[in-house]
Amino acid sequence: MAKFQLILTAFALLSIGSLSSCRNNDDPTIGEITVYNNLGEVVPGARVRLYCTEQDCIVEDAKVSNGLGITRHEFFQPMVLAIEAIKLDTTVTDTGVPPNVGFIIKIDSAYGESFITIEKNKTISAPVLILPQ
Repeated sequence: MAKFQLILTAFALLSIGSLSSCRNNDDPTIGEITVYNNLGEVVPGARVRLYCTEQDCIVEDAKVSNGLGITRHEFFQPMVLAIEAIKLDTTVTDTGVPPNVGFIIKIDSAYGESFITIEKNKTISAPVLILPQ
């Protein structure tokens, strides 16, 4: 009976050890982009696109910056990516009086480009400055 318990305990310890050795403890590979305007303020609501500029590369990821002007993009390997950020502000104004009502639509845009080098198992931060167009 003691031999059976010893074998069972050894099997349990080996099973637990093999399960923990299968874990992937690598940190994620993340590019963190912060969007700034020409006044140095963060820009929430900007569309940020990271994309590859090489011919055989088809990597692309787009997100909208949060309230702190930041987007986080996760990747599986190191690479150099181009960054494109754009912010559109639309204003609609009613004109005229009924029944002759019209609208004036005004669109202001700000745009910026940059590059980021993604490194394996690291979070790399990069700023991008968007300027009025």
